[in-house]
Amino acid sequence: MSKPLLLPAALACAALSLAALPAPASAQARPVASPRIETASFDGVTYAWSILPRDWRVAVRRPIRSGRLAGIAANLRCGGIAMTGGYSRYDDRGKLVPNDLVVMNGRTVSARNGRRDGGFLILGSGHERIVRTRDLPPTRAIGGDAIQSTPILVLDGAVDLPLADERRSNRIAFGRLRDGRRVMIAAYDRHPGASSAVTLRGFAERSLQILGGRLDWLMNFDGGPSVFLATRGRTIVPAPGEITTYLCAEPAR
Repeated sequence: MSKPLLLPAALACAALSLAALPAPASAQARPVASPRIETASFDGVTYAWSILPRDWRVAVRRPIRSGRLAGIAANLRCGGIAMTGGYSRYDDRGKLVPNDLVVMNGRTVSARNGRRDGGFLILGSGHERIVRTRDLPPTRAIGGDAIQSTPILVLDGAVDLPLADERRSNRIAFGRLRDGRRVMIAAYDRHPGASSAVTLRGFAERSLQILGGRLDWLMNFDGGPSVFLATRGRTIVPAPGEITTYLCAEPAR
């Protein structure tokens, strides 16, 4: 759990060809193309991002077993690409649980907390949107999935100030481009066990620059050692931390 910078003239990006992990039974009947992942490194920090196919569906999921991410590929049910979800905490019984509001298929699986900053990612049929915490509609009006997180990094194509937290950490976010396509992007220190990548504002600024001004909005999710980005058969951004939710993007069935 959570404990950027001007671009060089040449942006070195490498597309990774990703192997296949055994898909869920419901996805085995149809071939699924691995999403394109691009990477670039700046000042020892690696950025990895994927612009999702337009027809893919994004949903909130729970891991098969909540907790540490060792062997993460076997702990996910996702036929495309997955990333870290919301923040987690330990309850009074020592059980790891979501820290914020989580709605899955219209059912509340974790209640809203008293957090006033940040916002909510509301998902459904390619019409994802974010709303500030103060503007969230009644939970019963959310027919699909929603997840609470903080902070909002970019809104209307600009850094959403103040983003005053100066701590450096591994980061991950979900966003939308101006043309409606969705994007997952992460920044991480490649050294094993390290988690000292970028500040929140640095992450927001670098993300805007990498995506060439196409970014409409971007929301931060649980950072530090919990950051992961994984596709079918390969963990692109490793994480030794703990999760209770994740975002899955895969072809609509």
